[in-house]
Amino acid sequence: GAQRTELVESIFGLRKIKTGRIELNGNKIEIHTPHDAIKDGIGLITEDRRGTGIFPLLSITTNTCIASIERYLNKLHLIDHKKIQNKSVELNKMLSTKTPSMTALIKNLSGGNQQKV
Repeated sequence: GAQRTELVESIFGLRKIKTGRIELNGNKIEIHTPHDAIKDGIGLITEDRRGTGIFPLLSITTNTCIASIERYLNKLHLIDHKKIQNKSVELNKMLSTKTPSMTALIKNLSGGNQQKV
């Protein structure tokens, strides 16, 4: 087809870029890994939500923040669980996610609410 999946995966660092370059706000950026992309503020929303977009056996709180886990590390590089909890509650309120609790497993949410997370 149009190779849109391949393009998006290349921009996110999942595939090696063979030709061309990536610019962000007019500046060339180097992305070789998903970690590089995330540092530059680029995320990926996968087409296969259930297969590669969520961690079904983890909580809604964990799924909400896991892609940017480095933002939630303290000075000792330990996870600040309170900070994660506060941010996930804030984001899920903003998106009106319907959930019995933030500790519920994401696999138990409807497909639409999984997408919000």
